[in-house]
Amino acid sequence: MKGKGELTLTGHLGDVMRESAQIAYSYVRARASVLGVNPDIFKKTDLHLDVPLGAIPKDGPSAGVAMVMAIASFFSKKSISSEISMTGEVTLRGRVLPLGGIKMKVLAADRAGMKEVIPPKRNGADLEELPKEVQRRLAFILVDHVGEVINRCLGFSLRTGTDNDQGASVGAVGVRGISGIHLRENLAELPIWCGWEAKGHGFSRHATGEAFGFLPRFCTA
Repeated sequence: MKGKGELTLTGHLGDVMRESAQIAYSYVRARASVLGVNPDIFKKTDLHLDVPLGAIPKDGPSAGVAMVMAIASFFSKKSISSEISMTGEVTLRGRVLPLGGIKMKVLAADRAGMKEVIPPKRNGADLEELPKEVQRRLAFILVDHVGEVINRCLGFSLRTGTDNDQGASVGAVGVRGISGIHLRENLAELPIWCGWEAKGHGFSRHATGEAFGFLPRFCTA
């Protein structure tokens, strides 16, 4: 909505989750040009990010990746498939950090009917704990950098390095050697779904607390 570049957060969020949203907003704003967004739009647009079920307290860093993607989706006007879930803490320079509770989050994504899950690459070993039938049903993309998620979900070609957006083009992001788990390894072969979805603006479902599933919502009117 028209404004002065303010970020409003609602949904009974704790300090860590609020910081995740602020980092996500700063990350997208700093990379506006590579996302095809006019940087001036941030100066005259207020953003309201609401996490549904406001009566339930929410905290933790695991929604960082999804918040980056929701904000990037909003400003770039490119939607994300509602069959993709993601989780991971994000640093100001885009690193995706490992989390606890990956098994629980993936099981929740599977129950919600997700087809693809994007967790931190350094949580790859945790996927071994999943039931074999869940490993077979879901496709996994394991990432070190949120730029890889942007490329996969929004169809960009950001170049990502260890701590910044410079370096070799992202190509293979799967972790080899995890038996029985369906890993996506070549992003170039994956279809990119675009076009706004009727429900929730097509923003990606993601993990917070104990489960994947809620959709960040923006007030745009």
